[in-house]
Amino acid sequence: MPMIRIAAVDDDSIFLQELKDIISLQIDNHQYPYKLDLYNDSEIFLECLLKTPYDLVFLDMDMPKYDGISIAKKLSAQNIDTTVIIVTEHEHYARVGYRYHVFRFVRKGYLAEEIQEPIKSFLSEKVNMKHNIILNTDNGMVKNIELSKIVYLVSVGHYISLKEYGSADNINLISGKYTMNQFESQFEPYGFLRIHKSYLVNFRYVVKIQYDKMTISESAGIYKALPISHKKSSDIRKKVDLLFRKEDRL
Repeated sequence: MPMIRIAAVDDDSIFLQELKDIISLQIDNHQYPYKLDLYNDSEIFLECLLKTPYDLVFLDMDMPKYDGISIAKKLSAQNIDTTVIIVTEHEHYARVGYRYHVFRFVRKGYLAEEIQEPIKSFLSEKVNMKHNIILNTDNGMVKNIELSKIVYLVSVGHYISLKEYGSADNINLISGKYTMNQFESQFEPYGFLRIHKSYLVNFRYVVKIQYDKMTISESAGIYKALPISHKKSSDIRKKVDLLFRKEDRL
């Protein structure tokens, strides 16, 4: 089992020690090997993170130099695969943080109670259920792709391609080997939605839903509008809302 690298960042040294003890207790309960580093300077933390990314970071919302959202924004802009949990008293930041793929928000006053679910979900979704899929491309290559990095799949005629987050070009799959119905059945348990006969979307990259289109994030600062089936519009909106609520992002 690989070592999980965790960091906790807060300019309040007393609270940082409390946070360390609570995180350690929760990870120990799940019996995972881990290394937990503490930082009371957000600038030093960011320098270290950009050199060697952590798997999971806990960020205080109110810090000098860089606050939690600022750091999350930098991670998103550079496509750094680090799970971010914000520790704050300001619940209204949740919607802002969602833009930068913040995993959870935990209130400081309820730390011991609220930190259990995010850690359990992180271990389940990011560690235990970190799935890769092997696919054949149209140029004869075999690609090993992390499922969580797939933004959407699109079919045009007999051809299917997929967009990987942060990648400039779509990956074209070998013709005739795969079907959208096959992918829908296989990926639905992992939060993929068939929004149109030609599109299967990973809900984690949804930014906005309108009546006939869905805006998704393809990369940091790059968005794309995809068509939604008129018949499915209301149902899709409900499913996306339910999935986000399940992950405590709304």
